[in-house]
Amino acid sequence: MPLLLAAALAEMRSARRLARTWLFMAIALGLPLVYFVARAFEHGHGFGLGPLSHVTAPRYSMPDAGLFALIALLICTLFLAFDMRGRDRRERLADVLDARPASNLTMLGARLAGVIATVWMPTLLLVVAMQAIGSLGQALDLPLAPVEPLSALAFLFVDTLPLFVFFGALVVFLAALLGNRWLVALAALALLLAWLWALGNVPLRFARPLFGHAALFYNSDILPRFADPPVLVHRLSLLLAALGFVSLAASAHPRPDHRRVRTAALGAVLVAAGAAGIGALAWQAQADIDQRERWLASHLAAQLQNSGRRADIEHVQGTLDIAPSAGLTLDIAMRVRPTGADSLLFSFNPGLAIDSLLVDGRDAAFEHRDGLLAVPLPAQAAESAAGLIDGASVSMSLRTHGVPLPGFAYLDATVNPQD
Repeated sequence: MPLLLAAALAEMRSARRLARTWLFMAIALGLPLVYFVARAFEHGHGFGLGPLSHVTAPRYSMPDAGLFALIALLICTLFLAFDMRGRDRRERLADVLDARPASNLTMLGARLAGVIATVWMPTLLLVVAMQAIGSLGQALDLPLAPVEPLSALAFLFVDTLPLFVFFGALVVFLAALLGNRWLVALAALALLLAWLWALGNVPLRFARPLFGHAALFYNSDILPRFADPPVLVHRLSLLLAALGFVSLAASAHPRPDHRRVRTAALGAVLVAAGAAGIGALAWQAQADIDQRERWLASHLAAQLQNSGRRADIEHVQGTLDIAPSAGLTLDIAMRVRPTGADSLLFSFNPGLAIDSLLVDGRDAAFEHRDGLLAVPLPAQAAESAAGLIDGASVSMSLRTHGVPLPGFAYLDATVNPQD
């Protein structure tokens, strides 16, 4: 442990001596703060030109402001990690480091930890500065406010730190694979640009499994969140893949090490595990899409089958108890006059479980499948609906609980917001 700490601290000192480190840190702090203050005044005084200037309050600007810092510090990570071996040779430290008893994996991991700590510190300073500026502006009655706390914490510990670890490990692996530092820089920059392009062009339904952002999605004071399970699975997958890339880089490192084969095997397993985690998230996203298509097909088929036969809801009342992030409880009673059908058919969210359903005060059979709730009518009501006798309305009461599935929303919309 002392050797690991010493190697990490030495790498941090070496990084602080480089002018490029301070350049990227200044960009990572300056641009987001200027954006934060300018956006706050746009929002407060209503002279912004952007379509969202009057919508996003400064309290929720961590995703937008943080993205500037994230990009700048990812580039900084690249230019700190792409030539560690070459820098050792130029500073005549390669032979000294090669003589240390630690394994390649230990030394490379410790040095990468030093790089990550160097680029992560500005994100902490950025959040502190934004909170301080927001609090001061609030005290001076300016259109400023501290950013929402959970989005700030998610930015620090869920969005930036795992991405720095993953990208730094990827750069170290490319350095071991390609050898030439400029080839490494070009390859890593190309991958970073491809990631940024995909960030703005991939459909929203695949954004979570492929990018897994927590703070880069707007937070809410009504339903605050730190990171949901898919985001945590994504970040764990990135960390596993990062450990794998470091292991593979250590196995290809020119420094003598008798553990090369075992380290390479470990690296391959870890990279595969990380890829499997992200692949599982993508599979789940596709399964959700298929489920939505199945719901839509069932609704269209029911609409064609029951064309012209609609129930007339004469009266409805009830209570709705909403527990944020926990679910809801719904207890409703309605009076319905059926017209031309022997059953009642409702669109009903599949995430809600039905505790009881009564028709004319008696337990009624029902079927809840693919977001459609079908309730057979009593014999007299069915005859009335068919026009055999003068009809009367039926009473229906429903008690349900659960968490509505968000994918069921806007099922009949012309444009899918997830596309």
